[in-house]
Amino acid sequence: MLPNSPKRIAENLEISVAFDPTDRTVQMPILFQEALENDKIARKVFDSLPPSLQKEINRYLNSAKKEETLLKNIHLAIGFLKGENRFIGRNPIKK
Repeated sequence: MLPNSPKRIAENLEISVAFDPTDRTVQMPILFQEALENDKIARKVFDSLPPSLQKEINRYLNSAKKEETLLKNIHLAIGFLKGENRFIGRNPIKK
């Protein structure tokens, strides 16, 4: 809230907007891509998800520092897409 806002009614503000052309694409981990290629059901569900949820899954998988953690998370992600378990704080997808 703006301090003393009742006293500042009709005050002129200067606002500017800047364009940021930075690419914010989150790449899918190669191991996850291979897992989706091997599981057609999970791939179909993943492709039907909103882009924001796809990005959230990819961002979570990319955060893994060790390959064993990534593999564990990929297993959980595939189960999540098939409606078997929770993942990224969400209930399983029911399709």
